[in-house]
Amino acid sequence: MADRKVPTTTRIRLIFPDMDTFWTIETGSSILRAMVSQPYRIYVERTDATKNMARFFAMEISSTLFGETCLTRTWGRIGRRGHSKAHHFDHEADAVELFLELTRQKRQRGYCPRQRA
Repeated sequence: MADRKVPTTTRIRLIFPDMDTFWTIETGSSILRAMVSQPYRIYVERTDATKNMARFFAMEISSTLFGETCLTRTWGRIGRRGHSKAHHFDHEADAVELFLELTRQKRQRGYCPRQRA
C-alpha cells in the first residue's frame, strides 16, 4: 500500500454528559502507514496532594513493523518512567474500541488532561 499524505493533526472531542469538561484527543499523522489509518494518542494525569498522588496515563495506537495494529499504554508516577503494556490486534477497530473504553474508565477515575502552568 502506498503512503499518502493526510492532515497533520485532527482533534476529537469526547463530551461526558455528567461533567462540565470535555477531553480532546489528538490524532493524525503526516503519513498513513500499512494498517493504522489514524494513530490515536492521549496523555492524562491524576493528582491529589492530600494523598501524595501524582499519576499519569498515556495511550497510543500505532502500526508495528509487521503491519499489526498496536495499542501501547504507559502508566505510573509523574516524573518516573512508569510501566508499559502493548496490545496487538488484527483489526484497527478493535484497538480503537479498547482505546475508547480505557479512556472512559480513566475519566471516571478522575484523570484529566495536564494543566498548563
